[in-house]
Amino acid sequence: MKAIGKEFVLKVRGHVKGHPDPAFQDGDKISTTAVFWFDRKSRWIRTAQRVYLLGEQAGDDIPLDGVAV
Repeated sequence: MKAIGKEFVLKVRGHVKGHPDPAFQDGDKISTTAVFWFDRKSRWIRTAQRVYLLGEQAGDDIPLDGVAV
């Protein structure tokens, strides 16, 4: 989650593999833009620009930027 003004958007962070942009090499850490759609079986996500195929979950803690818990 990331605060954008008074609203929040969901983003996904992870390690890239096979990204079409040559600026991203396999293993680089990336963060998507706002996620519009999640596949119910966690196989892919959709942003405004592209569809990302999801791999195995890393199991890291998920930070909530700007959210008081």
